[in-house]
Amino acid sequence: MKNLFTTLIVLIGLSSFAQTAKPKATISTTQAQAGTTTALTPKAKALCKTWLLSKTENFGDLHNPSDAQKGDQIMLMESGQYRMVMEGVGQGGTWTLDNSNVWLILTKNDGTVIKLKIIESTDSTLKIDYRDADDVHNILYYSLTGK
Repeated sequence: MKNLFTTLIVLIGLSSFAQTAKPKATISTTQAQAGTTTALTPKAKALCKTWLLSKTENFGDLHNPSDAQKGDQIMLMESGQYRMVMEGVGQGGTWTLDNSNVWLILTKNDGTVIKLKIIESTDSTLKIDYRDADDVHNILYYSLTGK
């Protein structure tokens, strides 16, 4: 009985020392992870430009940007960040492109999500469908030159 008790104590003691502790993250590891960006698809990479508002379409009618919309733009960066000016008001946050390459999802710094449907994109033009607060479809035409 004494040998059994001693063997049991030794086994419990050895198993407690055999546990491995998780290594603590070092500063260099954390910095390396923070600097890593996700790989962009070719379609997403092609969108990484500064797009200037050139036309708007409401109910089938094309219009030049209004005075409030002059200077409106979307800047999509390869880091996953975006900057946008809409009716003269700037905002920023992160952006993603869904797997179907149709939905451009902007997440503002305050957590608000804006979904823009990409209707057409070329090397120099971007046409998106934006639903405003009243759920009205607005087709926004962007170009690299704003014309």
